Amino acid sequence: MKTSVTLRKLFTVTSVLAIGAVSLDYLLVKKYFNVNYCPENAQHDLLGTYSHRNPNEPSLCGIDHYRTFISQNKNQDGHYNINQLVNAFFSNPLFKLQTRLLDEQVLNEQQVDECKFEIGDKLSEFKVIEKNENEIMFKSNDGYLLWFKLASKNNEIQLNFGSSMLSDSPHAVLPPVIDKVILNLHFLYARYLLLFTKRKFDQKFN
Repeated sequence: MKTSVTLRKLFTVTSVLAIGAVSLDYLLVKKYFNVNYCPENAQHDLLGTYSHRNPNEPSLCGIDHYRTFISQNKNQDGHYNINQLVNAFFSNPLFKLQTRLLDEQVLNEQQVDECKFEIGDKLSEFKVIEKNENEIMFKSNDGYLLWFKLASKNNEIQLNFGSSMLSDSPHAVLPPVIDKVILNLHFLYARYLLLFTKRKFDQKFN
């Protein structure tokens, strides 16, 4: 009987915490900070067309794409570039925490500022593999792709962040239940990465 009551309480507390976390995420990230999922999944951008340009490479295991906006500072001349966006990503505190937890190379601000983000350049475990005027894409040793796109319109700066994984990545084959849990955590974490990138970009370049 006591065990049944304890399990019921545990289930109730866990459910309340889960609902609270989802609600808080919705209010803070989606509404207040305006970081939203893009259903078009960057179909016509570097990430979405990766397989077409690289037919001999393993296929992509899905694509996620998030977007947010920043009002352009009137004191700025409006000349923003893709290097500033990826600079803000690699120097934001959440990404730095990730590298510490995963025992990857922890970057300092100077290292990020000195990087030119040209094809072949590498930061942490991510290497620049493609770049154009408004977009850049990175690939990690274990098959992750990171994609960024910057656009300016009507006094707003549009920040785009997307990711995918190659089908030959060691992380691509997981039991369905575990894969589902990890995927949803990834979607949540990706929004927060863009949120912290947005704040860093606003602080450093706007």
